[in-house]
Amino acid sequence: MERSAFAGSRIRERRVALGLRQAEVALRAGISGSYLNLIEHNRRRIGGKVLLNIAAALETEPGALAQGAEKSLLTSLRDAAIARPDVEVDLSQTEDFADRFTDWARLISAQQSQITALQQTVSSLSDRLAHDPFLSEALHEVLSTVSAIRSTASILAEPGEMDQNWQRRFQTNVFQDSIRLATASQSLADYLDGDSDRVLDTLSPLDELDSLLAKNGYHFAELEDMRQWSAPWRRACWQRLRRRQKPWG
Repeated sequence: MERSAFAGSRIRERRVALGLRQAEVALRAGISGSYLNLIEHNRRRIGGKVLLNIAAALETEPGALAQGAEKSLLTSLRDAAIARPDVEVDLSQTEDFADRFTDWARLISAQQSQITALQQTVSSLSDRLAHDPFLSEALHEVLSTVSAIRSTASILAEPGEMDQNWQRRFQTNVFQDSIRLATASQSLADYLDGDSDRVLDTLSPLDELDSLLAKNGYHFAELEDMRQWSAPWRRACWQRLRRRQKPWG
C-alpha cells in the first residue's frame, strides 16, 4: 500500500500533538468534521487543495502529511524545541541532527508525543473535575463528611469528663458519618473506575463520537433502511430534524 494512504493517521497525530479538535481543524481547512473524521481513519484518500488546506490548518508542510518520511520527524523535533522556550536550541541544525543521530531524534520525538498526550490527559481530567456534576457532588459529600467526623472526634478528644448521653450521641454520629464516608468513597471509586477508559481515551465530544464509530466499525445496521421504521417514528424524526435546522430567533 502506498505510504500516502496513511496520510490520515499522520493528520490525526499532528492534530492531537497540537491539542486541536477535529471541528476546529475542519473549519480552518474548509471541510466538514465528518469528512475529516473519515480522512483521519484512512477511509478517504487526500490530495490537492484539501491536503494543502489541512496542512495549513495544522501549520505543517503538505509533504509531512502525505509522505511522512523524515519531514514528520523534523516537525516533531521543532515542536519539542518550541515547547521549551527556556532552552536555547538552534532550529537551523534540526535537519543535520536528525540525519546524524536518527535514533536519538526518534526518541526525542516519541517523548515529546508522550508529554503532549499526558498534558492533554491532565487538562481533560481537570476539565471533568470542574464541570462533571457527579464528581463535584461526590467530592463535596466526601469532604463534608470528613469534616464532620473530624469535628466530632475533636470534641470527644477534649480533656475532662463528658456526660454519658452526649458521649453516646457523638459516638453514634461518628459511626453514621463513617458509613456515609465509606459509601460516598466507594461510589466515587466505582464511577472513576468505570469511566477511566473514556476519560483517558477521549479528549472532546468529537473524539468520543470518533471512538463510538470506530467501535461499531462505522456501521449501524438499524439505521441502514428507514423503511423498517414505523410511520409515526419517521415523522417524529423528520420534525425534530426540521426544528434543529431552523435559524435562531
